[in-house]
Amino acid sequence: MRPGFLLFPFAAGDQARINAATLVAVDIPYAAAPAAGQPYPQALRLRFGLHAATPVVRVRPLFPGLMRFIADPAASGVTPTPDTVVFDSANYATWRTVGTLRVKVDVAAAKEMRGLFSDFPVLPNVVWYGPVRVTEDFLFTTLRQRLRKTRIGGTPSIAPNSPEWERHAVARFLEGRYEPVLRAGDTAAQDDRIAHPMPAVHPASDGSVTLVLTAANRKAP
Repeated sequence: MRPGFLLFPFAAGDQARINAATLVAVDIPYAAAPAAGQPYPQALRLRFGLHAATPVVRVRPLFPGLMRFIADPAASGVTPTPDTVVFDSANYATWRTVGTLRVKVDVAAAKEMRGLFSDFPVLPNVVWYGPVRVTEDFLFTTLRQRLRKTRIGGTPSIAPNSPEWERHAVARFLEGRYEPVLRAGDTAAQDDRIAHPMPAVHPASDGSVTLVLTAANRKAP
């Protein structure tokens, strides 16, 4: 089994920035028909304050797998098109970067999880995290340079060696149409979730943080 395929959502350094006295974990009760825009039932809601606004607290996905960003339609900013992407802070500041992350659990990680929790009749294979902010260094460093490049589907389809790949990857990720792969590793340096900048929590105007984690099992009908 690969060590560390299952991670705590915050690294040790980020845990130290959380005011433990304010931390509240609440199970969202089951609802047969949750209202649109509300957290899915049986999710976990974490609420806490921070000792300081900076450095930013990152959200580490629990499992490796395919990551998709689902933008909050009420968030400020625009979703760029590939031809308007410019890699600088001024342009980043105009983009819609607040929303939810969805990670489809890697097949190998799901198999390892079954080995650890053999008594569980149902295990999750997809996890949502929100609200989060997709940071500039995630887009400009992690996504562009550190994660494994894969073909971007759609019209046009963009090959990993295309000079247009980086602009399409950023634009289509923010649009929810490109899912980069987060790989686990035998060491921290080989694990994408540990070695590279990840998206961050999104504090409210008063500095408090709410993060909802929802796990589910998806199967084809």
